[in-house]
Amino acid sequence: MPTIHCHAAVIALVALSCDSGERPPKTTTKMSEPALTPVPAGWVAVELTDEVLRCANHSKHEWQVSFARGALSIVEAAVREPNTGPDLPFPLPATLPFGAQSRRHVLAVPGGFLVGLDAGEWGGSLHAFSADGKQHTELAGGNVRGLVAFGEEVVSIEGLSHLSLSEGNLRWLRRDGGAWREVAVVALDAGPETFVATTDALYVVTMESLVRVGRDRKPKVIQPVRIGGLYPDSMTRDDAGGLWVGMRHLILHLTPHGNRYDETWLVPERCKHARIDTKNFDCVCEG
Repeated sequence: MPTIHCHAAVIALVALSCDSGERPPKTTTKMSEPALTPVPAGWVAVELTDEVLRCANHSKHEWQVSFARGALSIVEAAVREPNTGPDLPFPLPATLPFGAQSRRHVLAVPGGFLVGLDAGEWGGSLHAFSADGKQHTELAGGNVRGLVAFGEEVVSIEGLSHLSLSEGNLRWLRRDGGAWREVAVVALDAGPETFVATTDALYVVTMESLVRVGRDRKPKVIQPVRIGGLYPDSMTRDDAGGLWVGMRHLILHLTPHGNRYDETWLVPERCKHARIDTKNFDCVCEG
């Protein structure tokens, strides 16, 4: 049998002429999934027992979460239920009911501002203001929990949970010929607490559940969550699709798992054990 001689440069390109004739296995490039966002240092997981819930309800510490440039931030809120959005360059009209006492949500839009007011059980309203505040139109009544730009539209997250009442809705608005008009209103399963928007969906935590709303404007309940008495007030989404919810005493981390999320409840490490201080109405850490 003749001997086959292979030049080194040819071996790399035509391996079949110098081996047993078997082709090398094909390789495929698999897109790597974003790494899970680690739990920040100083935070530990706890079991969500009734005792933990009762203590958290009394806590004077409320956590705000945010995610930017690949990092999760957890800071203590300076005030509970803070206003959101930019400061208005003008005072609200004195004629607005409960305007001065309301929590205020502001969204800068072309030509001015949308302003949502929330005075709890006393009511609320949604308004469109010109840039100088000299012209304004009331768009809707009811408590506004937040405003978010969603594509070419704005969504007003509205509702109230008080005593036995818990109801809410999402109101879609679009600018048409210089004026804002209502596009759609869809009901939520309960009063909204906090939310976060992505490019293609809005995630809302209500008093009963985690809800996802896509561009079809149809709310879909993903799973129930236990947040009664915890007053969740901030929510963010990380690069891996995980959701983080800030509230009194606790942080809820929701990790994607199929069509649902795995729950991890977190507290500062010094608060892994805590008790209710009935004298000062506080949840006292015993780290």
